[in-house]
Amino acid sequence: MIKAINRYIAAIAGFVLISTTVFYAFGQLLPGDLVAICGDSITEQKDYSAVIQAYLLACQPAENLNSVQFGWSGETAGGFVKRFDADVVPFKPMVATTCYGMNDGGYRAVNEATVNNYRANMVKIVNLMKEAGIRTIVVGSPGIVDPVSYRRGSSSDEEYNETLRALADAAKEVAESEGVIFADVYEAMMTALNNAQAEYGENYALAGDGVHPRSNGHLPMAYAFLKALGCDGNIGKITFDFATGKAECDTEQKILDVKDGVIQIESVRYPFYHDGAPKNDSRWGIAQCMPFNEDLNRYLLIIDNAPARAKITWGVASREYEKAELEAGVNLAADFIDHPFKAPFERVMAAVRAQQAYETTAIKNLLRSLRSLSSQFPENGEEVKTLESSIFKKADMLRQKSRDEVVPVQHSIIIEEL
Repeated sequence: MIKAINRYIAAIAGFVLISTTVFYAFGQLLPGDLVAICGDSITEQKDYSAVIQAYLLACQPAENLNSVQFGWSGETAGGFVKRFDADVVPFKPMVATTCYGMNDGGYRAVNEATVNNYRANMVKIVNLMKEAGIRTIVVGSPGIVDPVSYRRGSSSDEEYNETLRALADAAKEVAESEGVIFADVYEAMMTALNNAQAEYGENYALAGDGVHPRSNGHLPMAYAFLKALGCDGNIGKITFDFATGKAECDTEQKILDVKDGVIQIESVRYPFYHDGAPKNDSRWGIAQCMPFNEDLNRYLLIIDNAPARAKITWGVASREYEKAELEAGVNLAADFIDHPFKAPFERVMAAVRAQQAYETTAIKNLLRSLRSLSSQFPENGEEVKTLESSIFKKADMLRQKSRDEVVPVQHSIIIEEL
């Protein structure tokens, strides 16, 4: 009897553990979450942060998501500790990502004191976030310096990337010890760079100044964070039976009409659009050297009972496929460059960039000035509160504007037997 009770207790404990693990692995983003994207000048570039936000809005891993970026040029993890309560807490995010380490390393060869100081400050950041009620915390590692263009500090690119790798390992240790999520930005960037240099040549670069990535360097950064946030990449799926002429789709699409191999669809979830094609040093170019589309951007067309060969036209472009490819499923988002979601996605991205530009001004200048005014003129407290409220109202308005750019898109897929 006692053994049976023990087995029952163990089974219940195992179920609780499994349930908690499943929530941790797949429940990082919940409907209505606001994501705080925190970091140094690389975050303040508003590039990987814009990719993340545009993905959250348009690709919709959960409903009604949005974000705020808190980039600050020249910042270290210790600097963020000092401003966290004043800058981040008032926005009340439920999810946060961090990307520190580039400045923490001092642009010198690795040493134990530097790593220990960085580790201690990252622990402080995580604890501050927990105390602020942030539910999901992603500790991102620093990225890499670009081997082709790096010319800074007393270290070579190899030496400083060794420093950044040591800091990345420390960030991983912090995430594991504090029970939060780790995003290996370093590894994502280094792997993408190695693949791109093998594909495009050894002079392929991710940054112009060695430190601040171009758009091609920001895509692997965004990839690391989106994967850490549990995004599964299932954007859409359309199934067409070539024999019967019938089409089906997932709940985020609506079949408007099907006739003679032409499927008319309305979609509320967008595939991600990579700009810059056909340039190798663009987001499109680096996407060919990393699994962004495979892991995060699957907009599938599956043709049952497919002919031996068929031409697919989506938007202004056409491609030809064999029967096995059609029946396995074609990822339209990866295969078609200027697809029908290009213009809608660019409108979302433009709104996101305008929003994030205002956030930099609001956080670094407007709100800081108000705090200074409040200390100098305590008798004008109500006026200061009114101005502060106006600053946050505009931030809310711009986030809503970014969200409102995601509207249903009608498009057609044409399937022709060859």
